[in-house]
Amino acid sequence: MTLRILFQNNTRPSTMEIFSLDGELLCNEQITSMHQAVNVSSLSKGTYLLRVSNTEKTMTSKFVVH
Repeated sequence: MTLRILFQNNTRPSTMEIFSLDGELLCNEQITSMHQAVNVSSLSKGTYLLRVSNTEKTMTSKFVVH
């Protein structure tokens, strides 16, 4: 399973992190393009948090693995 993310106006270096709901950091990657794909097949079924941040702002979103 792949999580696909489209970034608009990604001109600053950014980091993408995936956390379990108990706060464990599961993935930490540098964003290298406007279209980012992350393999999440190793994650167990459940809900996770995706955090994307750069020097200006941070965005957090939930996603579910079925």
